[in-house]
Amino acid sequence: MTSLLIICSIIIIVLYCYIILASIKFSSSIENALAIRYTLVLGAGIKKDGRPTDILADRVLTACRLFHSGKTDILIMSGTNHKENYDETAAMKSLALANGISESAIVLDGKGYTTFRSCINTLNDHNPVNLFIVTQNFHLPRAIFIARALKMRTTGIAANHYQFSLLKKILWSIREILAIPINIFRIGVFYINHRVYPSSEI
Repeated sequence: MTSLLIICSIIIIVLYCYIILASIKFSSSIENALAIRYTLVLGAGIKKDGRPTDILADRVLTACRLFHSGKTDILIMSGTNHKENYDETAAMKSLALANGISESAIVLDGKGYTTFRSCINTLNDHNPVNLFIVTQNFHLPRAIFIARALKMRTTGIAANHYQFSLLKKILWSIREILAIPINIFRIGVFYINHRVYPSSEI
């Protein structure tokens, strides 16, 4: 049992490293990115007063900068609003509006409970051929992996307005490793249900 656990752990870590390395060529700075109509901004929690957490504000502010640079037209704010007095998308929209984004350029997805679900919702609602995803560096490889596995040509933009502690980065990276098998399973179920085949690129 112990040997099996070690083998599974090694496989997951190797997959995680592969996803990180493979995602590099699909990431870009705002300055070097080619224009893409849709940008998916992933949710990351709100505070008790309803304002975005630092990690979420980081993503929204980066998306605003991407918009103001003329590189994108529509910001898809994807997060959770399934609980009373808890609406990530409303907080994201409010911050974007305060930073000069017009309401007509903002689309809300209140059913983005997970990164995978946010990508599925974007695919179903907008069917973009090309897509920006905005999130932090630790999360970007998995987000790119999921979106490209769903056949959206995705370019990752790293949120970098805020600096976070090393401890937080380590904890978030561990969470990313644990999420790999779950998301591979979800993608496999999606392929089976929709009778499609994996993309040759992540």
